[in-house]
Amino acid sequence: MIDRLRRVPASAWLLVLILLAFAIRLGSIDFQSLWRDETDAAGFGPPNTRMGAVLAGGDLQQLAGALTQGGFNGPLYFIALQQWTTLAGSTAFALRFPSTFFGILALALIYLLMKRLFKRATHLGDASRAGLLAAWLAALSPYFVWYSQEAKMYTEIAALALAAVYGLRRAIDAPDGRRAWPWWALVIGATTLAMYSHILAALLIGVEVVLFGLWWPQARRHPIGGLIALAALTLPYAPLLKWQVDLAFTPGSQGFAFFRFDDMIRVLLSGFTNGVLPFDFSLGTIGIQWNPDAFRPELSPANWGTWLLSLLALLGVFMWKDATDRAPRIGLAAWAILPIAVVALISLNRPIFTDRYLIWIGPAVYLLATLGLVQMWRWNRIAGGVAWVAVSVVMVIGDYAQAITPFKADFRSAARYVQERYQGEAILFQIPYGQYTFDYYFEPPFQVIEGPYTNWPDRDATSFDVEIAGLLSGQRAVWFVATEVEMWDNRYLLEEWLNRYGRVTDRADFMRVTALRYELR
Repeated sequence: MIDRLRRVPASAWLLVLILLAFAIRLGSIDFQSLWRDETDAAGFGPPNTRMGAVLAGGDLQQLAGALTQGGFNGPLYFIALQQWTTLAGSTAFALRFPSTFFGILALALIYLLMKRLFKRATHLGDASRAGLLAAWLAALSPYFVWYSQEAKMYTEIAALALAAVYGLRRAIDAPDGRRAWPWWALVIGATTLAMYSHILAALLIGVEVVLFGLWWPQARRHPIGGLIALAALTLPYAPLLKWQVDLAFTPGSQGFAFFRFDDMIRVLLSGFTNGVLPFDFSLGTIGIQWNPDAFRPELSPANWGTWLLSLLALLGVFMWKDATDRAPRIGLAAWAILPIAVVALISLNRPIFTDRYLIWIGPAVYLLATLGLVQMWRWNRIAGGVAWVAVSVVMVIGDYAQAITPFKADFRSAARYVQERYQGEAILFQIPYGQYTFDYYFEPPFQVIEGPYTNWPDRDATSFDVEIAGLLSGQRAVWFVATEVEMWDNRYLLEEWLNRYGRVTDRADFMRVTALRYELR
């Protein structure tokens, strides 16, 4: 039986993995309600209502301006998604399916990249089998599953980064310049698409330069092609350079918390192991405990799955056989670490770290962990098998937790609840941004009242009382929809005013969203 399984071609096993990955992702793709970033992507809220207006106008000059101005964090993705929705509609499934497609594409590219980087590493055995193991980790990865189910550009960036690095290696391995040019074109195209899809994908250029240098024994055959490709990359990046440099070096805040370099590494490693739902799981614990109210995973000694993935990745970096084997391993480590280091440096001046922005370093971590698993297997087959099963179990637990636990703000249920009881009242939102996600699910037209921003430290509560009274003048009753209130009203002045001058006649609490009906005096 085992011999028969070994004779199955690697391509057939890859197809099985792709089908498994599709099943995991599509099985719960619409379980979570859309959240505000996703309704932005759908064109229901700013800034992408403006992008939609630019597209509708058909003005190429305006479109070029939209691509290069700082107000859009990933304009190319939104342009493509809005064209997609004209064909497929704007259901949650339709909005999220492109992310699923790119997530599956990333899985296949991880397999190909492992084969390409280590095809001559005979001590690893069959590079195809190592590629399948790396694809297995990507298929089960709860982090990649989550973002394969979200209408944002993150799995697209991961796939494009993989395509660019794969193209770079193929170009370097080409026997002559003529055969290398199609792969240089892939590097240029994939990198350009990535950096016009997300601001931090521009760091991919630096990673490629470092990889070209680390792979110099092979790269020295193509110095001219490498220089031309790098020059070609700087041309599409030039329009973005000014506002990105201003953003990076001007002190300020993007609304993100400050993370140290080591904290960033811990958060990312925990995410790549456990997914976005933080939980602690130990051998002495019966069942799984997770905290759906925590936004960021914490790394603790009990979270042994993360420690194991970290150990495997470190083994993957340092257990090289010879100089030929060392260069691709160090290259993968550079791919994983350098973007974090740059973000940490920028964050000293302007905190910008959000773990999903660096999802595209995840493939490097999984490739290194695969090399660590192979090394453990060579040392001791039982230890290697136990490590593989342990990492797989932790990832499956993360997938299961994400598939059954409401985590995103549940505007779908909140809108349905209000709609069933709606009698034409105005709807008051705090934060105002919540209106766009609510509007996606709420069918009848309604009057919107935006809750005031009260987090100015130099203004007293009395002036806000006057402002709120003016906003609600003439209203006999309002629905109050509250979500992420602390971002806009950390003293809860709006809610205090409503409780002082109104009476709650209906209330329902959902994940991260509360809907209340007030009759006002």
